Amino acid sequence: MMLYRLGMLPWQETQAMYHTLAEAGQEALVLCRPDARYVCLGFHDDLEQEVNRPYCSQYNIPLIRRETGGGMVLLDKDQIFFQLILHKDNPLLAGRRDQFFQRFLGPAVAALGDFGLKADIQQPADILVNGRKISGNGAGDINGYAVYIGNLLLGFDRSTMANIFQAPNPALCQYAEKSMEQYMTTMSEELGYIPLAEQVEEQLLFHFRQWIPDLVIAKDYSALKDSLAKTAERLMSAQMLSLPGKKIKMRNIKIKEDVFVRLNRYDDGRHRGSAIMLIEDGVIRYFDAADMEILQQENMLPLAPYLTGASWSEAGVRRAVQHWREAHNSKFSQLDCELLIQWVVEGITQEVE
Repeated sequence: MMLYRLGMLPWQETQAMYHTLAEAGQEALVLCRPDARYVCLGFHDDLEQEVNRPYCSQYNIPLIRRETGGGMVLLDKDQIFFQLILHKDNPLLAGRRDQFFQRFLGPAVAALGDFGLKADIQQPADILVNGRKISGNGAGDINGYAVYIGNLLLGFDRSTMANIFQAPNPALCQYAEKSMEQYMTTMSEELGYIPLAEQVEEQLLFHFRQWIPDLVIAKDYSALKDSLAKTAERLMSAQMLSLPGKKIKMRNIKIKEDVFVRLNRYDDGRHRGSAIMLIEDGVIRYFDAADMEILQQENMLPLAPYLTGASWSEAGVRRAVQHWREAHNSKFSQLDCELLIQWVVEGITQEVE
């Protein structure tokens, strides 16, 4: 199997490389990092729904779409990428995909350990240090090849990432940034210094060799240059970027596995508002509905103290709303309470005739 240890590349080539290798029918391990920041959409992301395009244009942040899973991400030179391209019949792929992720991420976990950082894998595909995400990973199938991609964060610009999110309410981006501070980390933050990328790559490669000992160094990839350019052009094309993605009813921003920030709109034809929630492991950890008209007009106390800590499920929210109603002798009708429950669980977007 070929090893492409490429160091810093033109940013678009860091995505085009594994696509090109899969399309050329070549198994390989690629280690690289981009020379500039850019936004990379996952294959199922919807551009208009996910990305604040005016912000990206204003700050000259280019866009590209990959043909693998995972969500929209901000990538830059402070991230090291490791990419594995295997034919679908390769014996290394035996077992379920989630089981393979454990093997694929093992070298990164071990490399972090070499720097004194105890890392754990949160299934299916996150690496955590001290409970915070330090590596996000994905997979896809390209031309009959299984492609697994991952990264290690030497540093991360949370503020820019938060502004890249397309959000109908600016407060959602503000809370997304706070949540990234809480649930994400970097090697530089954990170590107190920025490690040399070359040293991190060296340890990654050492541990990949323990798993895949037959790696053969590719001394030159000039033969791929034309294909790389064509692939990058395709991945950056308007046609590729505008592919219809998965539509969601309410805005949902994933921070790490089992943690996301969500905006639930409320519009029952009479009242409007929204709620920002942080959901962790199926539990509401934060709830803010400061702009909720019906709460203001009825002069009712906030729901937040009752919903915080409740299960994000119909049963859990129903109990919380009922306790809120009883504790404050609420004048809300049963119908209004049912609407509140529906709003918190899945949102209400009825349009006014």
